[in-house]
Amino acid sequence: MVEDLKKAIRKCLCPKEKPLDPAYARLIILKSYETQNGHRILSMPQQQELTSNRFSMWKFCILMHKILHEGYEQILIDSYANIAQFGKLANFWSSQTTHHLAQCIIQYCKVLQRKIIFHQTYRHIKGNFECDYEKDLDVNTTFQLCLDMCDYLEDLLDLQHLIFIDLTTNQIFPDSKQGLCRLTAFTTIMTECNLMYQHLVDVLRLLHSQLSPDYISGLSVRFNNVIFIQLRRFYEQVRSLPLSSNYFDVPVLPTESPIVTGVYYTTPAINRNSHEPSAPLITDLDY
Repeated sequence: MVEDLKKAIRKCLCPKEKPLDPAYARLIILKSYETQNGHRILSMPQQQELTSNRFSMWKFCILMHKILHEGYEQILIDSYANIAQFGKLANFWSSQTTHHLAQCIIQYCKVLQRKIIFHQTYRHIKGNFECDYEKDLDVNTTFQLCLDMCDYLEDLLDLQHLIFIDLTTNQIFPDSKQGLCRLTAFTTIMTECNLMYQHLVDVLRLLHSQLSPDYISGLSVRFNNVIFIQLRRFYEQVRSLPLSSNYFDVPVLPTESPIVTGVYYTTPAINRNSHEPSAPLITDLDY
């Protein structure tokens, strides 16, 4: 099993400028449930391998994001002991900014660190963000959770923005091997963006029921004027890419801003399993 895992990781981190192999990535995720040991998977990629080739490093980031999101839950716990590795890798690639993808790699390392710390702080939230926000959370914890969710979602949005900049700056066609090498990251990025968006709506609703609007107006403005606008633009850009219609499962957001001045509206429950889930609406309470 160890040899199979090594082979799969080696295939995923191929130094050529082509997309991460989804079959081997899926195999590694399945193996994480068999080994139930995050240290084994986290220690297999060699430091030299991740600093000598930008495409291997980029695909390592994509793979780690998938594993932390979909893999065995112990990996999230074990990864906290390896969090310094991402900082060291980011520092190395900070000195290689003339290379394609360097800025994207640096930001992806930041995203992975943020995700690891987030789940270390909120142990009841799984890597795929399954949780019950109303369970055993006081209002202060809920408020801080909302802030941390905003921070993580904005990091994801900064990452996708850098990926688009890299495509444009280097005149890379999205449907080429070089383009798909970069765009493969969007699968997990979009999944987590959509989940975080939906959960932020839930948490903001909860805060609306517990606090005066004065206390959460800043969060509402941040959610509406920064997160919603950037997230909507991200989805529109992905939807406009010259790729097959089923290459990405792009979520759907409301056409109007989720926050409307005036009455607070409650919308029907979201079907989380829908292929293109529509986000709910939230509005500020009337002052």
